[in-house]
Amino acid sequence: MPPYLLTRRPRSARSAKTSAISWGVLLQDAQNIQSLGIAPWLLLPAIPVIVVILAFNFLGDGLRDAADPYG
Repeated sequence: MPPYLLTRRPRSARSAKTSAISWGVLLQDAQNIQSLGIAPWLLLPAIPVIVVILAFNFLGDGLRDAADPYG
């Protein structure tokens, strides 16, 4: 799942001409350093992306440990 989220962001950023709001569109706005200096809250969408990626990594580690506790 984390690779999907990481590849989804650039795909959403490329199709930003649509009016749909997604993490990719929000993170594309945060890539401009000048706009981050003016509005640092644009980086806030990165927090849920990081949390979701870590959650799926921890879930996968837990499932692996449950399936093979001695490995």
